[in-house]
Amino acid sequence: MHGVMSVLYPKSVQQGLETKPRPNPGEENVIIIDGEKVHLVYGYPAADAANAWSKLIMAKFEDSVFNPERPADWYFQNNPADPYIIFMPQTKKFKSDSCYLKYTEAQSPSTPPTFEIVDIGC
Repeated sequence: MHGVMSVLYPKSVQQGLETKPRPNPGEENVIIIDGEKVHLVYGYPAADAANAWSKLIMAKFEDSVFNPERPADWYFQNNPADPYIIFMPQTKKFKSDSCYLKYTEAQSPSTPPTFEIVDIGC
């Protein structure tokens, strides 16, 4: 994820997207990568599996709340209203399993995204 961001952020700066916050409903803050719209917040990937991370990482993602039985490389949980997303491995599909990576999207042009690893249940 860090590697993806180290390539994506400079491209977003070149396009003047590093100062654009999370868009309001009906608006877009995107960059085109390999013909795909990737949603951004302050030039970094949004906390959104379908519209950001699944287009940036070559892996299969499934929503662990709605599709826990579908095979995937990673499972996620996120509420579009929240500025973060939780990613879980195949064997620990729920936040309550206490084995996940939490990605919190950028909060301002000077506050980049953060990562938090919770591994007490791994």
